[in-house]
Amino acid sequence: MAKDIIDVEEIMTQIREEIKEKGYQLSDLSFDDIELSKDFHNDFEESYEENLKYLNSYFAVQSYLPLVGNPLFVFVKKVIRKLTFFYVNPISEQQTNFNLRLTRVINEQHAMIEELKEELENQYKYIEKLENRE
Repeated sequence: MAKDIIDVEEIMTQIREEIKEKGYQLSDLSFDDIELSKDFHNDFEESYEENLKYLNSYFAVQSYLPLVGNPLFVFVKKVIRKLTFFYVNPISEQQTNFNLRLTRVINEQHAMIEELKEELENQYKYIEKLENRE
């Protein structure tokens, strides 16, 4: 299947001709009144990155914690743990699976956001190039 070739110069020539036909002034075509923010909120990004690293590290739910303390209390806790294992373990596994899937979705969204930010930055550069051209 052949790819359509887009001639940017031809499109720009058509746009310039249309601008001349409609009698637009250079001041009408300025992007000065449009606020283009290049700041991607660095504080938010740092916090987001930290939270994403934490999420990737600790998505698994432990069904139990190590037992420490008085040997009698440790024994009682072990008995209680064995009696409740059939109930607690499936819930823990379900929660871990949910966390794993959610972490994957967030990682995919993060990758898409990074791609979109790069594309947006390229668009900013292209707009600046077009503004400086005339």
